[in-house]
Amino acid sequence: MASNQASSWKDEWLVMLFSIPLILSFCGDWGREIVANGFVALDQMPTWYQAGLGAKIASSFAIRGVAKFYKK
Repeated sequence: MASNQASSWKDEWLVMLFSIPLILSFCGDWGREIVANGFVALDQMPTWYQAGLGAKIASSFAIRGVAKFYKK
């Protein structure tokens, strides 16, 4: 049960994190500027960082999906 709660919290945190740019996009020009600048900054990160970040996010959701699949 404790291990399920840990992955649930992590998934919820990722959903909130991905919601920030969406919410800021509706906050006028200042919000859209923050989002655009953030994506420019991410684009300028080293490729290894971008790949690692993408792998971490993908694995977080994939591991949960695989675990559900095998429980059935």
